[in-house]
Amino acid sequence: MMTEPLSHLTPPDQEKPAEAHFEGLEWSIIDYDLSKMPGTEVFLPGLWKRMHDDGTFNMFFHEGKEMTFFQFGAFLSVPNERVQLVLGSDSEGTIKDHAGLVILRNIYYTDTLKRAVGNFLFFKEYWNRHDTLKMGHAVLGHWFDKMEFDVIAGVTPRANRAAIQFIKRLGFQLAGDVPDFTVYDNKPCASVTSFMTKKMWEAKNGTKE
Repeated sequence: MMTEPLSHLTPPDQEKPAEAHFEGLEWSIIDYDLSKMPGTEVFLPGLWKRMHDDGTFNMFFHEGKEMTFFQFGAFLSVPNERVQLVLGSDSEGTIKDHAGLVILRNIYYTDTLKRAVGNFLFFKEYWNRHDTLKMGHAVLGHWFDKMEFDVIAGVTPRANRAAIQFIKRLGFQLAGDVPDFTVYDNKPCASVTSFMTKKMWEAKNGTKE
C-alpha cells in the first residue's frame, strides 16, 4: 500500500529537473485505488496531460473514438481490471519516480487457474534506458511471484514494433498474428499474440526449484 499521497509524486504534467532523474532505484508495483489514494485530484489530470504530451496516450488507447478525460478516469476505475503504477524508490524506501502504469484485463483468478492479459505503458522518457528492462522485470516479478498468475497473455498491434521488441526481450513468446484484429494510426492492423507462463518466468530468472 502506498504511504504517500499521489500528489506527492513529481506532478506528471511538469518536466522534471535533471537532478530528479535518480539512479539505482528499486522498482515496485502498486495497485491504483482511488478509494485509498489521496491526491488523485492532482495526479490524474497530470497523468492525462503527460501521456498526451509524449504521445503514449494514443499509442496505448489506439482503438475506438478519442477518449475524454472523464472516460479516462472511469477506465482506470473499472472493478474487474487492475491498474497498477510502476514506482521507483530509493534505498530508504522513499518514492522518487513514476515510470508509467500497467493494466491487467480479462482476469480469471481462481484456485484452478490464474490468468490475465497484461498491458505495459511506460512514459516515453523511460524507453530504452539502462533500467527499462529492470522495470519490466519488476512488473513480471509482481505478477508471477506476488500475484501468482499462471500465465499472462499479450495482444499487441503489429505496427507497434518497439513494443513487440520489448516484450520479446522480457521473454514473452510470440504465438502468431491475428490479421486485421485491431486499428493502429486509424488503419486496420494485425495483432501479435504473445504469452509468458509462470514456469517460463521461473526458468528465465533462475527461481525454479
